[in-house]
Amino acid sequence: AVFDQAVNIALTGGHPRRQPETPETVARWNLENSLAFYKARFADASRFTFVFVGSFTLESIRPLIETYVASLPATHGHETWRDIGVAPPKGVTEKTVEKGIAPKSEVAIVFSGPFVYDDANKLALQVVTLLLQSRLSDAIREELGATYAITVESQSARIPRPEYRLRIDWTCDPARTQSVVERVMTEVRFVRQTLLTPEQVSRLRSLLTRDFDKKSEENGYLLGQIARRYEDGDGANVGAALQPLSQISELNGAVIQEAARRYLDTDNYVRLTLMPETK
Repeated sequence: AVFDQAVNIALTGGHPRRQPETPETVARWNLENSLAFYKARFADASRFTFVFVGSFTLESIRPLIETYVASLPATHGHETWRDIGVAPPKGVTEKTVEKGIAPKSEVAIVFSGPFVYDDANKLALQVVTLLLQSRLSDAIREELGATYAITVESQSARIPRPEYRLRIDWTCDPARTQSVVERVMTEVRFVRQTLLTPEQVSRLRSLLTRDFDKKSEENGYLLGQIARRYEDGDGANVGAALQPLSQISELNGAVIQEAARRYLDTDNYVRLTLMPETK
């Protein structure tokens, strides 16, 4: 929890709307205000979008929708989002926190920046994430034996401004922390600088296609893809989320390398390290 809080504070600049809950903040909660806020949120369902995915027919689900959805209150009000100014720092931020006695260190490296929010760039970010995950698993876990697992995850958002984040996490022996960090950054630079061969791109396309074919059979995946389209105000193009094969076929080495250079900016990242307290 301490480590995640430190990462959150570093990425949000300590913004008051992104502070972690503590016993002190919980003590200031007002139940009446909380209940009033909850009721206000659900007092108008006129702008809700409901997405149902599963094994059913329109005839079987219609009575349930008419009973439990159509009966919800609707005042037809209008609301929108606003930018509250939460943004990651510019440049390189490196911070070490000493806490706890466990004989291990935790490290997170987070790349972030502006993002062109469309299907092609979301796929390119996914590809860079997969490539870096493969390189780091081979180098840090298999070759060096420095950690049981190292993970690479990425995400993008359209609101309040189009941006992306790519995060690398691992734990290791505190004595090896610096050397592992250096090797991780070496692998990051390798992914940025290396142009994939046509054969590698072909294998990558096949991997992405198989992954989509598998996920597209899962209700949860389909629900998430459809809901995300509506959340982004792109409900009219919801079908594109379920047919990514055209974007996959357009991938090539140059596109992937350009994405790697953009999303793995070694002049703009946050690195947080949790070390055990010194005695």
